[in-house]
Amino acid sequence: MMYEMLTGDLLFQPRKNENWSKNDDHLAQIQELVGNFHPHFIARSPKRKHYFNKDGTMRRMPTLCHYPLEVVLQMKNRVVKE
Repeated sequence: MMYEMLTGDLLFQPRKNENWSKNDDHLAQIQELVGNFHPHFIARSPKRKHYFNKDGTMRRMPTLCHYPLEVVLQMKNRVVKE
């Protein structure tokens, strides 16, 4: 929320396609930013079997690219670290 207040832009913009749902994409985008979810976090989810495999990878999006927030700020908003 702070990102959106500071930049006026949405941090996550999930999209649906023929291979995954909007929720799948949203979860993937969150993990790409903050890292993989802790197994205990996934285990507590009532919908874990819908989105995650037993090893914690996403069912429909097994490969994720991780980007630190600093990189996202630089790419999306041309924020330069001085």
